[in-house]
Amino acid sequence: MAKAKYSPCVKVCTYDKESGLFCLGCQRTSEEVAGWRDRTEEEQLAGIEMLRDRRIYRTGHQNDIRREPQYAYPILSYVFVCILQR
Repeated sequence: MAKAKYSPCVKVCTYDKESGLFCLGCQRTSEEVAGWRDRTEEEQLAGIEMLRDRRIYRTGHQNDIRREPQYAYPILSYVFVCILQR
């Protein structure tokens, strides 16, 4: 199986307690995680943008991690900067 070129994973693989649908680290569903490696590079980049929007929608603010304070926004910021610089 090929490794995903771009991945939103931040190694915080815990699903939210409210719905059980979304990973608290990357905001993906289990189905999205399972199919990520099958996506093209363009689909992965588009998916990362969609996940950013999902985080904003679910938390009410792009930088708002108050719902899960143990997961620091700077980690996500660093990951996205690294991805975008490739």
